[in-house]
Amino acid sequence: MEEFNVIGQSVKRVDAHAKVTGEALFTTDVKLPRMLYAKILRSPHAHARIKKIDVKAAEDYSGVGAVLTYKDIPPGEIMCAIFNFKGRILEDRVRFVGDEVAAVAAETERQAIEALDLINVKYDELPTVFDIEGSIKPGAPDVSGRGTNIISTPPDPGTFQSYQSWGNVEQGFAEADAIIERELRTQSVYGGIFPPACIAEWDGDELTITVSHQCPFEIRTALCNAMGISENKVRIVVPPLSGSFGMMNSAHRFYEIAALLAKKSGRPVIYKMTLEEFGIYKRRPLDIIRFKMGAKQDGTITALDFNQVQDNGAYGFKSTSYGTMHDIFPRTNVNYVGYATNTNLFTSGCIRGVGDVPQAWAYSQAVDDMAEKLGIDPITVWKKNHARTGDPRRCDDRPNLTVSSEAFDQLLDRGAEAIGWREAGWDASSTTNTGGRA
Repeated sequence: MEEFNVIGQSVKRVDAHAKVTGEALFTTDVKLPRMLYAKILRSPHAHARIKKIDVKAAEDYSGVGAVLTYKDIPPGEIMCAIFNFKGRILEDRVRFVGDEVAAVAAETERQAIEALDLINVKYDELPTVFDIEGSIKPGAPDVSGRGTNIISTPPDPGTFQSYQSWGNVEQGFAEADAIIERELRTQSVYGGIFPPACIAEWDGDELTITVSHQCPFEIRTALCNAMGISENKVRIVVPPLSGSFGMMNSAHRFYEIAALLAKKSGRPVIYKMTLEEFGIYKRRPLDIIRFKMGAKQDGTITALDFNQVQDNGAYGFKSTSYGTMHDIFPRTNVNYVGYATNTNLFTSGCIRGVGDVPQAWAYSQAVDDMAEKLGIDPITVWKKNHARTGDPRRCDDRPNLTVSSEAFDQLLDRGAEAIGWREAGWDASSTTNTGGRA
């Protein structure tokens, strides 16, 4: 076999020595001349309109270089699919406890914090809703301002298709020997091991953002759209990055806030998120999933009816999470309905596994429950029904696309062997449960 210098070899990371010796400089280690420190004033209310905001005392406070409110914001919007956020940099309306209201840049962090306390804000509180069921009821508080909290595709320009179907689901259930119905609910997941930070610095009309981040071009595109500047005027510098866990992969308001504070003050500005702020930065969505599955005694799935609603939080705009997951069963009868809703919780977005995680869990649960009801091995159910080479990609918007290759059976067999599936009592080559359950 041909030997390679890199492939199949143990290669030392180029940044390994700097990281283990503490020599590596992360964003918060960078010090620039005349740099100011930014802090953000956050809403005490879950839903309110800003009736009046007075920043004169904060602007006059010792060490303050700039104060920012919604009155200073350009008209563009931030739109980031990974973060699941669509909105302006600052608005005259807040939609969750901790939402951004104003920002201050000062000579020291302490001065910035003290200046925040001098900002006088008067709010008109608005009705709130915090749960999925409440947000989709007629007459629910309008979190988004669109007249409805529900986001579906169509009619809304969501990220993924909300409605998918093929075959005859009613006929499939009529032909089934067994039918199961379940409701599953997910919980929000919070990830990350350290709060993010960024530094903004202007040189004339050119902006440099220094940030430890996975997706620098995502930041640049969102920032330029929101601020109305050309992408060739923005440079993103990426210092070393530690574990992201889904938290350092998307655009957020604080990049634009730091940039605008730097522009207004004429000095570099660093914003370092606190642990408390990190707790309302981003989460995986809450989901309610209801499914009904029918199957023959041999494990052949005859019908699947799948309904999912996702909590987008206050600013999310995705219609659903990865409807293409349903292509796993292209040869049965399928009906899929998926949509999202806005609530007065902080934003939910992609964290480790993006949007397919709850659906993958639901499908696995469905197959396990059906196999248990039929008294057969779940691996048998998967082998009889999964997508195979040449099957149509029914959920893809590109016509005539098919599965080009797959190795599902081999993966199932290797996985079963690796975890001792057969020793636990299941025989993947038969349809007989011999007693054990893994």
